Amino acid sequence: DRNPDAIQVQQGEPIAGSVTRGQCVYYKCLVERAKMVKFEVNRSGVNMYVGNGVCSHPNKRHSIWSKGTKFSVFHVEKHFMLGWFYVCIEGGSDNKVDYLLTVSWADSDALNLSANVTAGPIVPAGEDPPETDDRVMSRCQAKIDAIMAQKLADHGPEFRQKFQELFSGSRL
Repeated sequence: DRNPDAIQVQQGEPIAGSVTRGQCVYYKCLVERAKMVKFEVNRSGVNMYVGNGVCSHPNKRHSIWSKGTKFSVFHVEKHFMLGWFYVCIEGGSDNKVDYLLTVSWADSDALNLSANVTAGPIVPAGEDPPETDDRVMSRCQAKIDAIMAQKLADHGPEFRQKFQELFSGSRL
């Protein structure tokens, strides 16, 4: 843990906070096994910045992800790594904002619709792993799998089973 002062967040449990304009409140969560991590703040008027084990004090100038107040990061994204995730909630346009922060993640088995995607090489902190064709294809396939899982979630178990029987092994 590279930010011992950050408030620890538990998987899927909203945590209440309050922030004023220009102030930063730091949170952290330990993710040991996941293919997707979702970050969500229920209020506008704040900025959310997220870092990983390399970026333990994310902010406006230095963060790994900053995509609004609700977004997910996937295991195939360039800077995704298991371990500590750090979140900065910064007061934005309002003088004082009360909010709820929720961080949740899907276990590797929960998203496994196709063959497992293998992790890339171990790379020293601060360096980017080499971008290989296999890694790019794996990242694309994982995004397709996530979209398919979302689409199939609206159908019953019989439909999902028949769909997987018809299309298992094929690349759509």
